[in-house]
Amino acid sequence: MEAPASHLVPPRSPQEALEPASVGPIVLDLFPGPERVDNEEAVLVVFAATHGESDAAIPVLGRCAGHRLLAVRSPLVRGWSRFHTAAYADEVIARLDPSALYVTVRSDEQLHALRELGTRPMLDARGAIAPGPLGGVRGSGPAHRRQAPRATVR
Repeated sequence: MEAPASHLVPPRSPQEALEPASVGPIVLDLFPGPERVDNEEAVLVVFAATHGESDAAIPVLGRCAGHRLLAVRSPLVRGWSRFHTAAYADEVIARLDPSALYVTVRSDEQLHALRELGTRPMLDARGAIAPGPLGGVRGSGPAHRRQAPRATVR
């Protein structure tokens, strides 16, 4: 199985990054860790793994969470809602360097998981989150923002 799929990893473009998602979670085992790819490839590995929407991607994404580049860390936060909330928080969000990184929460469940990890200096609350619980997560950092849920256009 490795030989036919080996051309998919690491992905070399956003289009190639979507191909492993269509193959399924078995390709995730072939993804290199962030220490074995350059910065551009690390961004594409995260893109590919977050778009597969299988919890099998969480360990791969957890390996990428220690990357210093904001272009790798930001998509890790954006991908959170595609995965099991608590597992992703423990294996990915907890490992992220919060420097210059907004941690976005889109649900009360994510907010609860984030509270378990401790405060974050930059919090972005979106969607239908109860207003009261935000106080326990907001740190003393420079920025916190709350955005109303987006209207659905039909």
